[in-house]
Amino acid sequence: MKKITFFTSCLAILLMGILSYFFWNEHQEEIALMINIKKGLPHITKDNFSKSDSCLWLWNSNTTLYKVCADQNGNTNIGYGSRNWRQKFKATPSKMYFSDGDFNLNDFPEIYLFGLTPYGYVVQAYEFQHETLKSFVLPPLMGTHQIEYRGNDTLYFEKNFLVRQFSTNSGQKACYYELMPNLQFELRFTKTL
Repeated sequence: MKKITFFTSCLAILLMGILSYFFWNEHQEEIALMINIKKGLPHITKDNFSKSDSCLWLWNSNTTLYKVCADQNGNTNIGYGSRNWRQKFKATPSKMYFSDGDFNLNDFPEIYLFGLTPYGYVVQAYEFQHETLKSFVLPPLMGTHQIEYRGNDTLYFEKNFLVRQFSTNSGQKACYYELMPNLQFELRFTKTL
């Protein structure tokens, strides 16, 4: 009876330790993303914007009939024809960048809004599908990339890949993501720079 109780206690302690490690590790990724992202988006070229009475940043797409308006509080208004969608950034951006295209080649355009906030870059992405606006998210770093991550992110598009470049202990690394038709990103390959 004492052996069973001892074994059960050891198993419970081990299980609690494993669960604590996973929750701690998940929390550390959030902290790293919030603290370490300092610079970014030098390759996003569609940052030309104009101002109006209600828009601090106003973009008109060169490829599709929509415009994006954002104010200093992070409120964004995306207009397509007579349709309008209002979105809100999680934090107030001091600067915003815009890019658009059809990177998953499904004939539905996507909009990428990048906002510089006190926590680093916040990314909001949407796709127009049959007169609706569908949001999707960029993938978090996983596995060894998460362990090696040291911040200083930059995001840019290369062909149809979204590239996330960041610092590691041994230099720079670039992860190439492909946007699939289901609006999920898949990591295709990684380069050490």
